[in-house]
Amino acid sequence: MSGQISDEMFRGAVDAIQSGDVARLSSLLDSHPRLLRERATGAQAYRQYPYFLEPKLFWFVANNPILVERMPPNITEVARVMITRGVEQPDLDYALTLVMTSSVAREQGHQLPLMRVLLQAGAVATAQAILTTAGHGELEALRALIGSGYPVTATIAAALGDEETLKHLLTNATASDVQEAFGIAVINGRVESARIALDAGADVNAFLPVHSHGTALHAAALRENVALIDLLLERGARIDTHDKLWDATPLGWAIHEERPIARARLERVSRAN
Repeated sequence: MSGQISDEMFRGAVDAIQSGDVARLSSLLDSHPRLLRERATGAQAYRQYPYFLEPKLFWFVANNPILVERMPPNITEVARVMITRGVEQPDLDYALTLVMTSSVAREQGHQLPLMRVLLQAGAVATAQAILTTAGHGELEALRALIGSGYPVTATIAAALGDEETLKHLLTNATASDVQEAFGIAVINGRVESARIALDAGADVNAFLPVHSHGTALHAAALRENVALIDLLLERGARIDTHDKLWDATPLGWAIHEERPIARARLERVSRAN
């Protein structure tokens, strides 16, 4: 996909990152320091990834979106080569977000090492980054943040199913924090955490904070989490709400995604109504 980048030097630097060619990358950056500051131009290959439009060079260390099947085994060294030459703070921060939400980095054993390199370089995990990470179920990344000294927030506690901490944090939380914790609990299948958030005032029928085209009941049906479905129905979840992308109800999701247990449960409720 780097072939879609019009700047030849930028394209060469991306190829060096993706192949782990530290010598070539170092030479390009030393000869063209602008590469760490400028954005890729003509990168039409990334138009389907709104979060990766006109990417900065450093973002490519995360391989998120997945642009190469295998990340180079020395990807942390690749990252350091760029960091020592002056990666700007916003790029450190955004690359951390991309790494924390990179499933391929996790699967290939690079997520946590890359996180350590970025955090040591001063990268900051923003509240939005933590929300996105929790919303994509990247729980090891959240645990790594805690291990590096980040405080446990309601969002993190909800994702990890840390019920006592969540209960304490929601005692004086804002309505938006309560709603966010509820959505993250639902996305991660944490039934008791969802119950705690509902008890704290979460709206059972609100659209989710991540994957925001659907409601909690849509997500529970998709994951065929019957305990969660029952909790949501008990608390007044509407079965007739349509999602924002495909205009389907939770039952429609269960039917389309072939979730027979969730389908049977929702069909019973639909007939009863």
